[in-house]
Amino acid sequence: MLFVGFYANLIPVGIFINFVGLILSYHVDKILLIKRHKRPHPLGPELSDSMARFLELFLVSFTVGNLVFEGFIRGTTSPANFGVMIFTIVVFYIPSSWVGKCLFKSSDTITTSKTHDEAALDFVSDYDRANPMYQEKAQKEWFDMIASLATGQEKDDLANLRKQLF
Repeated sequence: MLFVGFYANLIPVGIFINFVGLILSYHVDKILLIKRHKRPHPLGPELSDSMARFLELFLVSFTVGNLVFEGFIRGTTSPANFGVMIFTIVVFYIPSSWVGKCLFKSSDTITTSKTHDEAALDFVSDYDRANPMYQEKAQKEWFDMIASLATGQEKDDLANLRKQLF
């Protein structure tokens, strides 16, 4: 994608070809994920944050490519291209979370006073349940924690289910 941004001034159709390639890659990965692979463990926000930073880097690559190839083709570069390059570099170095906080002020801050054990039911996964070494014991403990919150008929149903699972 960075090469497409860099060479977009010379080969404008490359952006379209790259877009089609990304769509095909998405569908191939989707089919492989649904039909052949198992569901991965949740990765957290780090992956999406790094992908967002990579898209910001695409803008820098695109403007540098425009500057370089406009200089080769025309022999000169316009001051507007330098301005755009400076703008994209500034956008790349300013954290997007800070820009988002400045543009969209929110007073809805969520604070919680739950302990780890109280909030454990809200977690999609945790280290012990994801680690194969501790997985069985951790799943039993997690199931017991859920069963301790149940009442009446639910408690009996969960006890029967525990016997079947473990």
